[in-house]
Amino acid sequence: YNGQRVVTLKDIDRVHGKKSDTARKSFRKYKKHFILGEDYFEITRKELGERYSPNEKIIGNPNMKTYLLTESGYLM
Repeated sequence: YNGQRVVTLKDIDRVHGKKSDTARKSFRKYKKHFILGEDYFEITRKELGERYSPNEKIIGNPNMKTYLLTESGYLM
């Protein structure tokens, strides 16, 4: 995303074998320590779907924010 490798919070849970929403809860708790545009990006589900999965139907609220962590954000 914007020339950087990113992962979703769902990806992080999957890779580490954690329960769904574990990374999201931790991210929200410590979000104040992350820098928008450097450690993470904030996009809508609609934008994510249009950019990366244009043929898939968006489930749920298309205006809900999705967080994409950069390498520096993931390592934090």
